[in-house]
Amino acid sequence: MTEAEALEVGEREHTRWCRLRMAGGWRRNPQRPAPGLSTPEKHAFVLRQERARLHPDLVPWEELDVSRRSANAEAVQTIVGRLYQWGVVPVKGAGLIP
Repeated sequence: MTEAEALEVGEREHTRWCRLRMAGGWRRNPQRPAPGLSTPEKHAFVLRQERARLHPDLVPWEELDVSRRSANAEAVQTIVGRLYQWGVVPVKGAGLIP
């Protein structure tokens, strides 16, 4: 899988994830945990955000931070690599991703 293909699938997955979250009542909140927080403080922050159904990445792909786009593409490549290890060959255009 090329990097461009991974980014394309990452974009589609991000769009799917956003639609699912928004349909469930989630909203965007640009806040992220402040630097320097301890692990328990970060966990508490994320828990409060989840309870309030807020997430900073609920934005169109074009507005998503470049580092988050790269992380999505890396996750796609990891998943596809695992599929190959398990003997499953993904087929481009198979219609599994809307």
